[in-house]
Amino acid sequence: ATPTIAAAGPLPVARRLSAEQMIQSLVVQLGVDPARFSANEYGVQSPNDVPQLDPYHQQNSNFHLLGGPQWMTGLKRSSQVDSALVQLWVNLSQRACRAAVGAAMNNVIFTAATSSDGSADQPQKIRDNISNLSWRLLAIRPTPSELDDYFQLFVAYESTSRSTAWTAVCSAMLRDPLWLSW
Repeated sequence: ATPTIAAAGPLPVARRLSAEQMIQSLVVQLGVDPARFSANEYGVQSPNDVPQLDPYHQQNSNFHLLGGPQWMTGLKRSSQVDSALVQLWVNLSQRACRAAVGAAMNNVIFTAATSSDGSADQPQKIRDNISNLSWRLLAIRPTPSELDDYFQLFVAYESTSRSTAWTAVCSAMLRDPLWLSW
């Protein structure tokens, strides 16, 4: 018989998270107190979708940089990934990760290692923790080469402080296209 080939249908398209989804995901995934991310600082919208003013009393440029609308100046919602988004997202992801790493009772970041474990004395705990963090933030286990890359990132910043090293690993995952899209 002649094989029948059925149409696969439209291919799935990755979409960038909205500004609201990005901010809410930081709070939920990192277990950070929402008060750590001030609405005035990062432009979380009010319940009636009116952007709030930033600390400099501008029309919420930070929220717009994340892709949110800015109705007072007529700027529509954007799903583009541009240099302004990336620049703000680098800062925001580092700040969120620093807050999560520094949280006194945070078991979101430290599931297999502790904040005092180092790469020289507990390398397997560090690797296991990186793998667990990847599973939480990206919903995938890292490949061996990705795990090595994250471990080397940890080692590179560990001499500054272990808190900085974990912040670097966490924020690198938050800047991954897998995290920024769905």
